[in-house]
Amino acid sequence: MSRGERITSGALALAAVALVAWVRLLPLALQAAPENVKAQLRYHADDGRDYTCLGDYDSYAWLSDARSYLRTGATCEPGTDGHCHDSYSNAPVGRRTMYSHSAHIAAIVAVQRVLAWFDPGFPLPASSFLVQTIVGALGVLPAFCLGRRLAGNLAGVAAAVIIGTNPVFLERSLGGDNDVWNIILPLWMFAAAGAALAAAGWRQAMYVLAAALAAGLHLATWRGWFFTYMVLLAGLAAYVLLLAAQALLYPRAAASPAPRLRTALIVSGILYSATGVAAWMNGSLKGYLRTPTVVAEFIFQRAPEASARGAPTQYWPDVFVTVGELRGTDLSSVADGLGGRACFALGCLGLLLLALPRSDWKRWQLAIFIGGSCLYGYLALMSDVGRLALVAMLAVPLALALGLHVVTADDASDRGAGVIVIAWFLSALFQAHSGLRFVMLLVPPFGIAFGVLLGRLHQWLSGAATRLVPASARVVGGVAFIVLAGTLVLPVQRGYAEASNYLPRINAAWWEALRKIRDETPPSAIVTTWWDYGYWVKFVAERRGSADGGSLMTHIPHWIARAFLASTEREAVGLLRMLDCGSDATPDAEGDDGAYGRLLAAGVDEVTAHGVILQLANMDRSSAQQYLARRGIDAAASESVLAASHCLPPPAYLVLSSELIDQPAWRHLGSWDVERAYIATHARGLPLPVAVADLVQRFGHSRADATRLYLQATALQSEAAVRNFIGPATGYVDSNWKPCRASSDAGEVICPIDVPLDRGTIVLDEFRYHIDAPANGRLLLHRADSSSASRRIEGVPASIVMAGADRLDEVSPAGATDARLGVLLDLVNQRVLIGPPYLLRSTFTHLVYLDGRYAQFFEKFDERVGYKGERVVTWKINWPVDPQS
Repeated sequence: MSRGERITSGALALAAVALVAWVRLLPLALQAAPENVKAQLRYHADDGRDYTCLGDYDSYAWLSDARSYLRTGATCEPGTDGHCHDSYSNAPVGRRTMYSHSAHIAAIVAVQRVLAWFDPGFPLPASSFLVQTIVGALGVLPAFCLGRRLAGNLAGVAAAVIIGTNPVFLERSLGGDNDVWNIILPLWMFAAAGAALAAAGWRQAMYVLAAALAAGLHLATWRGWFFTYMVLLAGLAAYVLLLAAQALLYPRAAASPAPRLRTALIVSGILYSATGVAAWMNGSLKGYLRTPTVVAEFIFQRAPEASARGAPTQYWPDVFVTVGELRGTDLSSVADGLGGRACFALGCLGLLLLALPRSDWKRWQLAIFIGGSCLYGYLALMSDVGRLALVAMLAVPLALALGLHVVTADDASDRGAGVIVIAWFLSALFQAHSGLRFVMLLVPPFGIAFGVLLGRLHQWLSGAATRLVPASARVVGGVAFIVLAGTLVLPVQRGYAEASNYLPRINAAWWEALRKIRDETPPSAIVTTWWDYGYWVKFVAERRGSADGGSLMTHIPHWIARAFLASTEREAVGLLRMLDCGSDATPDAEGDDGAYGRLLAAGVDEVTAHGVILQLANMDRSSAQQYLARRGIDAAASESVLAASHCLPPPAYLVLSSELIDQPAWRHLGSWDVERAYIATHARGLPLPVAVADLVQRFGHSRADATRLYLQATALQSEAAVRNFIGPATGYVDSNWKPCRASSDAGEVICPIDVPLDRGTIVLDEFRYHIDAPANGRLLLHRADSSSASRRIEGVPASIVMAGADRLDEVSPAGATDARLGVLLDLVNQRVLIGPPYLLRSTFTHLVYLDGRYAQFFEKFDERVGYKGERVVTWKINWPVDPQS
């Protein structure tokens, strides 16, 4: 490469770095927020200035670890098992930490220390935001180098820009989470490995060690690191096989593949060994040596966490099912994340070019290109296709091109880098169907493939210009470069839109509510909130939390949701007390300290133990002790269980957000019925007489109820139907109170509703009741295809919950027309709320909608309203007085 070429390449790379850094800094301006609410998305720091809040949920976990390191020199406390322990998570038992040596934590600490030299009050969240900006911008360099190696400067620029400004990548990383490393480190790893295959001597060793260093950093940063690492090894193995086959077929060829084969073997061996050393230094050598087994598990699980998380048994809800980013995707979703179906097809075409020579195509190569183009265009038009079929269809032209390359003994010295990118693309495409978050893993190989398409077009046009108009070849090449580079305007616009519209999830209401907890509660306090907000509690409130994003593999989210849905305040407080006394971190080792784990240790089976916990939650200690004795649990085991269910807990606070009203996840988890799960997964596989006898003996059902449940379970035809049978997630028909007014008839009250039901086929018009007999109220509905003035349908609600000034009463009218429709009638404020009965009678509805009107054990500690009307309410829990506690 000449000096001028090096200067040109360097200038292009720096321009791409500047562009990506600029896009990543856009969220600081809060462009999508009106001027009058921007203050609600900022916090006041110790240096006296206001800063934009860090964006997402998980980023606050890294902030907590970084702050701990800055304060104590360690990210966690040493546990009794010799592992790093976090006492602020899964309180009060804590949790073993997984990322105590994460590169993300080290980077936040380093940036904070540097900036603190200039501004001692510079806030840690601002340093974390700069980390994602710096790391994201530095990712431009390996993307540019790999793209340039495969198809010239334009390919390098295109790869860097497409990857750096991809909306999926930005959405996942702008908040300050560690996802930025899960793109950038693999890019460095693949770029270094590709360079090693084309280098020799000390340069080759340097590149291989750089790839191993990137793999080692990734190992410490994300437990799914082995995906891209093993894909790289698989790509190297495929390249070795191609060269070996060619060497066997043409042992005396002029351009012998033997030197390249030797290089590939050396690179693969050094990479595997050097990464093993990194794993040993990280204390992960044992896991590293079983990586092939883990990869097999990884491929056949929904998420990379699945192989290590101790997935729940069939009778407990899988919390990961409720996490939107882990739900399965299809071709449309994957393509949308890459810019659309047309862009996806063009990226696949660029991938095919990696399997073909740069020039001088033979007829069969042209035929493969034309056939592959038609196939990929057809895929772009298809409504959907399974991931195995999709990968297979993409791989056919690639396999033909590479196979014929072996047979014809073509010389392609850069083929190694192309093969590992092909392996990367196909593997990431397969994994992208596992969940929306994994679409991000496809962004780097897609960006490189798309860049190769543009780069090869530019090279062909420049070559044609050199042959046809030699005098103007440079001008034509420059014009072609500019025109083709113009196609990058669209991905930059999409990235700009994503970054400029990005708003923090946390706001001043949450920030100040948690600050009040920090400033006005004892350090021993435990804060319970829905797990999404758990890391905010850990960092902002600096208090132990019952649950956070690391609790998803445990039973804890189910119990919190169950407390939200508890029909009585005593049950809700009993479940929260159980969590604050010993938690239920099953299947983690800390689960043994909880009441559920201790019941299992006493010989109670897992299904029965769940029911026992629910019973205990409604009892005082004396009644609970007698109940356990009646169940045949000996005194020692009973005392052990009660110590984890009926202790005198530390001060406790519950933080609820009105944002939860529209989230179905907690309703699904809280309504999950372990008994029904047993029926749906076990009993319905038994003959009717055997199943009924089992249910009668195990759960105490009557034979009629057992038969009814069995027949319901055997009629289930889909996974969705099974989930709805076990844990329905039905929400409020309308999440807003509907005001009532007196009608012209004396004593009659009308509550207009006007909400469509059953996908719009039926409209719920109003609820009517007589002021002297509210329990006899009726619903009025009409069909959507007829006018409301025509004949109305009178409906009987399944439940009417009447909220008076000092008591709550519920009636279940006979002849209910729809079991999903209940009415919460606020007699004090003359308004109604419509929803399923189980939700209307819940503790959540009591605290959020009725503002804890009848609360004995919940005392309002704080209430704030966010800029979108979100209510954030903190309740102090006053534990029931129990002399034996």
